[in-house]
Amino acid sequence: MKKILLIISIFILGNIYSQTSNKKEILYDIDWKLMTMKEFKEKIQDRKFTYKLTENDTAYLGKIFLREEIGKISSKERSDLIDYLENISKTKIDSSNTIVLNFFFKPANSPNGSCIDNYTSSRKYRRYFKKRGNLAQFFIAQKGFKYEKNNVIEDKNRFIRNLLFKYYFSCGNYIIIKSNGDFLRRLGEYRQSVIPKKIDSQWDES
Repeated sequence: MKKILLIISIFILGNIYSQTSNKKEILYDIDWKLMTMKEFKEKIQDRKFTYKLTENDTAYLGKIFLREEIGKISSKERSDLIDYLENISKTKIDSSNTIVLNFFFKPANSPNGSCIDNYTSSRKYRRYFKKRGNLAQFFIAQKGFKYEKNNVIEDKNRFIRNLLFKYYFSCGNYIIIKSNGDFLRRLGEYRQSVIPKKIDSQWDES
């Protein structure tokens, strides 16, 4: 299915941009540097990368993203995040805890067995965090996505989206944030069983 979606996207790119139109085509790599169509098509065939395609009144836009990215947030951003999570979850978070957020955008439709259903139903995943006192994990849904399970919290003020997940990627996203602000973020569909291993792995911004 993923290969089919990729082929369709490449086909759409090749055809939309080739149609007679006054609109420009503007394509960016992960560092917001301009790319050619040929470079863009080649890049999105590499599984390390994903992409977003949008359109406005004057241009067709494409942007490459790393599926998995290592970075860092400031101590103030992390402190503000903890304050916000405590407010919306009504739970206390130790400032030294590693924070794990599973973030979900509202799907275009709600089929049976959707991604959020699968990710939030794993008892093994929830038990793992209950046994680890140095971790704080939350299932978060974008503002306006009121999911039926009470273990999913709405990002009421869009704080988490604005800080950590600015671009829409379906079927789940997650981020692991260490006490020093180092983070590992995964965009789009993922294997939830690998998250515990990622938490205990050695990674930092450098």
